[in-house]
Amino acid sequence: MIYKSFDIETTGFSPYKGDSIFAYCIGHEDGKVDVYRFDKGLSERVLAEKVLRTFFNNTNIAKVCHNYKFELQFLLVNLQLHIPGETEWHDTMLMSQLVRNLAPSHTLDYLCWELCGYSRDLDHKVKRLGKALGGYQNIPEYIMDPYQKADGERTMLLFQCWHNEIVSNPKLYKDYLTEIELVKVTQREESFGIQFAEKEAAVLYEWLQNQLEEITEDAYELLGERININSDDQLRRILYKKYNYPITKLTKKAKKPAVDKLVLMDLRDKYPNPIFDYILKYKSYDKGLSMIESYREEAVGKNNIIHANINTNQARTGRESITKPALQTISKEEVLLNPFPVPARRCFKARSGRVLLFGDYSGIEMRLIIEVTQEKRWLDLLQEGGDVHGEVAEWYFGQGYAKVQRDAAKNSSFAKAYGAGLGNIARVLGLSVEQAKPGYDLYCRNVPRIASFTSDIVYLVEKQGYVETVFGRKLYIQLDKPYIGANYLIQGTAAGIIKRAQVNVDEYLKVKWNDEIKLVIPVHDELIISFPRNLLRNLKPILREISEYMTDIPEITVPLEVEWKMSTTTWAKAEEIVL
Repeated sequence: MIYKSFDIETTGFSPYKGDSIFAYCIGHEDGKVDVYRFDKGLSERVLAEKVLRTFFNNTNIAKVCHNYKFELQFLLVNLQLHIPGETEWHDTMLMSQLVRNLAPSHTLDYLCWELCGYSRDLDHKVKRLGKALGGYQNIPEYIMDPYQKADGERTMLLFQCWHNEIVSNPKLYKDYLTEIELVKVTQREESFGIQFAEKEAAVLYEWLQNQLEEITEDAYELLGERININSDDQLRRILYKKYNYPITKLTKKAKKPAVDKLVLMDLRDKYPNPIFDYILKYKSYDKGLSMIESYREEAVGKNNIIHANINTNQARTGRESITKPALQTISKEEVLLNPFPVPARRCFKARSGRVLLFGDYSGIEMRLIIEVTQEKRWLDLLQEGGDVHGEVAEWYFGQGYAKVQRDAAKNSSFAKAYGAGLGNIARVLGLSVEQAKPGYDLYCRNVPRIASFTSDIVYLVEKQGYVETVFGRKLYIQLDKPYIGANYLIQGTAAGIIKRAQVNVDEYLKVKWNDEIKLVIPVHDELIISFPRNLLRNLKPILREISEYMTDIPEITVPLEVEWKMSTTTWAKAEEIVL
């Protein structure tokens, strides 16, 4: 196989908003880099297109990029280029994210500067000029040409740095190949997009504006003065000088009294005063207005389709995230840690002739704690279809426990797994320490690996500096925060599962259903699917098959389950489907 780097230069960041490729480069293993432009003249454009098509038609050449999803989007959307399915892709940004999850940046210029002292002066110059001249396409060619050659050269350098390291580790290489396939799936998800519900959003926007006006007047009536609720300094004056509430936390950098949401909610619980509701509600609703504005800004075309940017591997744990706009932080109608949520899921709807389906992994966090600890008692119980949280409730409350007691037991089980002691467990359960101790002792005796999960991870991190997911990915941990390793391990493993699910389900939908059913976006441990109404007669058998592809992960030994919801209108109105 021949390896060559490939990098494009574009007029902007979104092919869905009219941005286009104006140049590209091809880098060779010997360090030579060739630059081609589409904007110099007819003969140059014809040559650039001919070389590009020849390059991609040759499947004996592996294409090496840095963030190849960006290149893939523009090639498919902007140029409608045919790319053979057997094309071998590599991505040096993914490589960096896999082997260096704590790196402060995974950008091409930063990595080569950090690892080999490659100068970034030209990068800074091009960035300044691009901003001043209205785009990289307006920068003189004598500056852009060496910049493009540097990108092609640096991409090959990083590939040669990490390729053998990844290929030589079978588990890690398999994980890397999954990431490569996931990029293709993600491009298809982004291309299909999700529909913005403009009418519903307009109603919500107006309601939020009215609420903000009412809150402003209510706060004025209470305080006798007008304040900017978004000003932390003014809130500090009101809360800590006017009302003399105790300072419970300082900001990290400025060491000023904190007025963040958790501090406000804690004070609200201890000192009843409507000012706390006014502040929390105002901040939430004001943020809601900005959210809706960001949705409107990204919606394109007559159908208001949002082609959000899905980052497949940006988080340190390997979790996916969504930006432009942010879609993974969309509130439900009720949120435990936000007493005044913005029901933003009303802003997204099913397309004409389609419904939205939501497949969510059931109880995956505790299942994965059981998976990574290999706690035999609960492994066996799950295999038998048993209820681990019900068993915990029985230990604390006896056989006749109520649902609310099971919920409390569930929360206490997570608390214990993540390091809580008897006192905290008793508070979670609503019991005295004396009442909780017999059940606590049973918990520690019956499932000792769950009980010592966090302490065992802390020991492991202090010893080796990282945790390793069942998929072979090493997640390095800040040594001053070894306890974070427990969260990293569970979140990293969950990320591996949802990624494999997308690859599996996408292939099934293409082959079995001729691409009529579409993956839309992943949201944490949930897949959103756009489903044609003309297939609704086959809905349940199809969902059973999709569930199998989501749960058939050979590396995972605990049984996984998927719960389904459906909406014929907006995301907010999804209702449970019983298979």
